[in-house]
Amino acid sequence: MRGAAALACLLAAGACTQGQDQRREQRQSASAKAASAEQPTLPVLLRYLPPERGGPEAYPEAIVSGVLDLSGPCVRLQDGHGRVTTVVSAPGAYLRQDAAGLYIQSGRERLRHGSSVTGGGGWFDNLPAGPGTLDRPIPAQCRSGPYVVVTDIQRYDPSDDPPPRSPPPPGP
Repeated sequence: MRGAAALACLLAAGACTQGQDQRREQRQSASAKAASAEQPTLPVLLRYLPPERGGPEAYPEAIVSGVLDLSGPCVRLQDGHGRVTTVVSAPGAYLRQDAAGLYIQSGRERLRHGSSVTGGGGWFDNLPAGPGTLDRPIPAQCRSGPYVVVTDIQRYDPSDDPPPRSPPPPGP
């Protein structure tokens, strides 16, 4: 009888420990979910692979400029006409976050939401060079296009440009 009592005590102790472990795991899981709900998800910066890994060897050479938008699911650029496009960057630029918020690191510059930026590139309705040339799969929220390819992205002050010349007044 003594052995049966000892076995019952061991089983009860094991059940208590197992119950404590389950409660601890549930608390940790709830804490992780709460932390991830408080922490915003970073938008996606689509980037081409380097040429040696299958990315393009040449990029469009137009000059693109606009205002950087880091508020949505994808990094976007709003041009002077109000058109918003998903950014596809050349390798080198990357998205990070510090105490001041999100930024794109490009060379030595930290480009933040609302920054006026410029670079080489061009606008496209469909992803040029195909999705297999990117460093990650394209999330569903970023697949609709249009896209703007931006290389050598840098800060840009639109006030540095002279104002456009007005057309001459109509003739008599």
